[in-house]
Amino acid sequence: MILTAIRRTASVLYPLFPDKLYLRAYTLGSNVHAAIDRSAAVGGRWDEVGALLFSALRAQGLQPGHAFLDFGCGSLRVGRHVIAYLDDGRYVGADMAGNLLNAARDVVAEDGLESKRPRLIKTKGELDFSFVDGRFDYIFAGSVFSHLRREMIAECMSHLKDALSPEGVFLFTFLEGEGEFNGTAFRQPWSFYETQAQELGLIAERHGDEIDGERLGQTLAAIRLRTSAN
Repeated sequence: MILTAIRRTASVLYPLFPDKLYLRAYTLGSNVHAAIDRSAAVGGRWDEVGALLFSALRAQGLQPGHAFLDFGCGSLRVGRHVIAYLDDGRYVGADMAGNLLNAARDVVAEDGLESKRPRLIKTKGELDFSFVDGRFDYIFAGSVFSHLRREMIAECMSHLKDALSPEGVFLFTFLEGEGEFNGTAFRQPWSFYETQAQELGLIAERHGDEIDGERLGQTLAAIRLRTSAN
């Protein structure tokens, strides 16, 4: 009932907030969710969706030696699989919600992943990746854009060239629709992402809402940098 009340309140108030206040309010909601249930706080189907998205990352070419940024890592629904797979010190997870990061640290301990030396960072809502140094072979944003307004998504995408390695991949999930907000998430048409990528000189690929024959619940997409080969 508490979560239902939060969603109803959010549906009325969130559209009225300026961007920074919206992010603070969303973070507060995420912290409350995480304190109640770390699985539900990141959309549920924790084990199933985490395994499916990890499979998608492997299919997109993720290798153990790659540098990986989990942007909006939450409680490591996907991150736990990635950390176990990557070489030591190659995983960075970032999130605004402190309670989710505490849950992530618990998962690292429970899964015996401390030796992998994952780095977990609490951000202040930066969309330009300034909270971390270096470039990444893979940046993953699972169910992040579904909680951001269009101008926020555009800002984040505008910084991909500075955060990705030349052959890097930005893999993300999003809810498809016509820009509506249902109180907890935004839906955007694929044409929005495609247009943003084209304007930035990037390659956008829509991979659909199924992985290994299973429905994901969101659409999976990838953005790549254009190289001289293109």
